Amino acid sequence: MTQTTSETKTPPVEAQLLRHVMHLAGARSGHRAILFHFSRLQRHNRRDKHLQIAANMLEEVVHRFSGRLFALAAGDMVLTCKGARRKTLDGAVELIRYLFQDDPLTQYDDSGNDFCSLFDLESDYDGFLAVVRQLNAAQEKRAAIGRPRREAAPGRPRLPLNPAHLGDILGIINRADLSNVIRRQTVWSLVPGTPQRRLFDEIFVSIEELSQALASDYQLGTDRWLFQYLTQTLDRRVLSQLVRDHTTVARGLSINVNVATLLSPEFEAFEERLPVSARGRIVLELQLADIWSDFGAYLFAENLAKQHGYRLSLDGVRPRALPLIDAGKLGVDYVKLVWEDGLLTLEAEEEQEFHRALAAAAPARVILMRCDRPEAVEFGQAAGISLFQGWHMDRLVRE
Repeated sequence: MTQTTSETKTPPVEAQLLRHVMHLAGARSGHRAILFHFSRLQRHNRRDKHLQIAANMLEEVVHRFSGRLFALAAGDMVLTCKGARRKTLDGAVELIRYLFQDDPLTQYDDSGNDFCSLFDLESDYDGFLAVVRQLNAAQEKRAAIGRPRREAAPGRPRLPLNPAHLGDILGIINRADLSNVIRRQTVWSLVPGTPQRRLFDEIFVSIEELSQALASDYQLGTDRWLFQYLTQTLDRRVLSQLVRDHTTVARGLSINVNVATLLSPEFEAFEERLPVSARGRIVLELQLADIWSDFGAYLFAENLAKQHGYRLSLDGVRPRALPLIDAGKLGVDYVKLVWEDGLLTLEAEEEQEFHRALAAAAPARVILMRCDRPEAVEFGQAAGISLFQGWHMDRLVRE
C-alpha cells in the first residue's frame, strides 16, 4: 500500500506580514507599526547575529503592547503593536539606533525616515498596507529569480577595519604598555548644601589615543562588532593593570567590561588576586547591546557578580530610551544617562514623561554622564539627580 503525505509549506514572512496587516483592516484603533530599514545597513552590521540582538531589544515592546515582530528576508524588520504611545516607540527606535550607532544609516536626516519608518494605522493604514504589499512583491520577485538575501546597499564604502586586521591589532595590544592610554574620570555625588563627594573613578581606555599611539593604520571604532570583540582583549589588559594598583581599587572604581569577560578565566584570575573586601568598591559597567546579545549569559554573569559583591552599571543610556529600561529586570545598581542638549528644550509633556522614566529607573541610581556644561548639572539637580560625571564636574571640583 502506498502512503501519501501532504506537507503544509510555511509561507514567507512577507506573506505572513501581509496577512496580519489585512486582518487589522477592521481593527486599526491604537495600532502602530515600525519598519526598520536594516537592509540599508552596511554589510558588516546586518549579520544574523546583529539582527537577532535588535529583535531581543524589541521584546519589551512586543510583550507590553500585544506586538508582532517580522524579520523579513531582505534583512528589514517590522514591528506592529497596539496601545503604545508615539513617545514609547520613539524610545524603542532610539534603542535600536544606539545598537547600530556607528553605521551612517543611523545618522539623522531631514526626513527622519532613512533608518526606519513609523506608521499610525488609524490614520495611515492604507499607506502602510501599500508598503507591505511592496515588500511582499519584492520578496516574490527575489524568490523567482533566486537572488541571494540581504544584498549590500549600493554605494556604501567598505570600512578599513575587517577581521583580517583583527589579529594584527590584538597582537599589538597584547604586547603594548597601555598605561599611557588608560584614563579615569570621577563620578561625583552632588547634593545641594553639601560638598561634592567622590563616589568612584571610572577607569577606561582612550580609544582615540590608543588608535593614534598603537594602531594608527586602523580605525578601531568604525566596526562596532569587531570592536566589541577587540574590547575583550582590552578588558583583560585593564584587569591585569588594576591588580597591580590596589590604591586605585581602594578608592572605589568602575571598569567597562563585556559579559564574556565576566565569565572568563582572566576575570577569575583577577578576583583571586583581589582582596575580597575590595569587591564592594568595584562597579562593573556593561553596554545594553552586549547584554541583549546573549541575555541568558548576562543573567548568569549578573547573578555571579552580585554573589561576589560587585555592583553593576548600565552604561550609555539615551534619554529617549530610558522609559524602556527595566533596571529591576536587569539587576543593575546604576543607570548612566547620557546628557543631551535637547533635554533643555523639552515640552511640558515630554518633561513629565522624562520624570516618570527617572522614577521608574529605581531602585537603580541614575548617573548623568557627559556633563561638560553647567546647564547639564543644573538640569540634573532640578530633575532630582544627584550623581554626575563629566569635565564640568571635574573643573567645578578643582575650583
